[in-house]
Amino acid sequence: MKKKKNVDRTKYGDYSANAMDYDGVKAHTAIYGLLSIFIIVYLIYSTANGRIALPSRFGHILYLDGFAMWVFFLSLLLLIFRFCLPVIEYYKRKNDFYKRNIISKRFFYYKKWTKILIWTFCIMSLIIGLVNNNMTKI
Repeated sequence: MKKKKNVDRTKYGDYSANAMDYDGVKAHTAIYGLLSIFIIVYLIYSTANGRIALPSRFGHILYLDGFAMWVFFLSLLLLIFRFCLPVIEYYKRKNDFYKRNIISKRFFYYKKWTKILIWTFCIMSLIIGLVNNNMTKI
């Protein structure tokens, strides 16, 4: 009996190896659902306040306002969307069983690009805050 090789399945287009099961989706929905609610409440509070607070080292707080605040706002909205992607992928794969590898591959790219965009907008908001003098430290 030959021993099977350890093959990287994603290299050959099978993205179902890292897909979540039903219990994983329930836990993911509960944890990231609560985190999303906290982020939404934080965004509503920051919008009403007119500036967004970012904790920094030694107990200081950085405040972003103006255009820098809205770019960071967009970054947090993309984070909420990123939290929802695995759950959407699970139900999409469940409803279309024969195209599950194509769906998983598509969602793999969505996850990758949303992560890149989240960090890009986050860093860009800090740079905009420094350049446009939209950042205060208290």
